[in-house]
Amino acid sequence: KLSGKTALITGSSRGIGKGIALYLAQAGAHIVGNSVDPNKEKRVNDVIAEVQAIGGRIDWVYGDVTTPEGRGRLLQAGKKLAVKTKKDPTIDFVFLNAAGGLEPDKPDGWANTINVTSQLALVDSFKESIARGGGFVNISSLWSHGFGEVKQLPFYRPVARSKHVGEMKLRAMIPELAKDDINIWFLCGNLIQGTGVHKIFERSYKETIEQLRQEYERQTGMTEFPTVEDMSQAALTTL
Repeated sequence: KLSGKTALITGSSRGIGKGIALYLAQAGAHIVGNSVDPNKEKRVNDVIAEVQAIGGRIDWVYGDVTTPEGRGRLLQAGKKLAVKTKKDPTIDFVFLNAAGGLEPDKPDGWANTINVTSQLALVDSFKESIARGGGFVNISSLWSHGFGEVKQLPFYRPVARSKHVGEMKLRAMIPELAKDDINIWFLCGNLIQGTGVHKIFERSYKETIEQLRQEYERQTGMTEFPTVEDMSQAALTTL
């Protein structure tokens, strides 16, 4: 059912965003990839090459989703690809994957800017161009989704709090979007192996992470945290 569909994925040069791009391409969707830093061209070229190697179609846009200009470039690229591939300017799916809050060189309030303000602005900017029956996929984490109810590392709480606020505000938009047959899906994962966050935690909080892994095993019977591939593949099953 994804064959010929147009999907835009924010923050798709690595990790879960890259994985989603690959699985969508395998399923026949046409991809608009996105990242913010044009100096990471090699990473982007690797994603493009992998998608093309499996016969997929991908265009790429450098754009900062926290700015109107960046969101505008993404929207125009999505509509342009849709017209090329299905002769219809509507975009089928937008994956709200770009997130942050741990970067050391960002201004105060950055977690709220990237995890709340930009997510809501993306939905507001794109909703008029979403195909009926399509919609947005919010990528989140157990710590964010269950903020205040699940155990997590203290230094991550500001990030988790902001992502939780973003999710709640997106959920509040569901009734209005549903009037136009536009969906918002929510995909929530535990600590995901292969992501930047997992690598930071493994390096600095190894003992705590092992305790969380053991707790996860008691809850689920799984001996390891899910991988980027697990999360990426699960993204397709939400649609």
